Amino acid sequence: FFLFLFDLYHFRKVNEQYGCYFGDVVLREFGEVILEHVAEDDIVVRYEGDKILDFVNAYAILAFH
Repeated sequence: FFLFLFDLYHFRKVNEQYGCYFGDVVLREFGEVILEHVAEDDIVVRYEGDKILDFVNAYAILAFH
């Protein structure tokens, strides 16, 4: 498998300035964008608050090419 890490820089500042509710909205929207662009068998998870991991099946990528 391959692992992609998406790190939302300065996310803490968003929570501090606009509140946790708005921070949750940002995370949900970012997650939706990622889910629109990954394969069905990818595993996408939130990690450590401001990071999102995408586990990609390497065999699916190799079979695609």
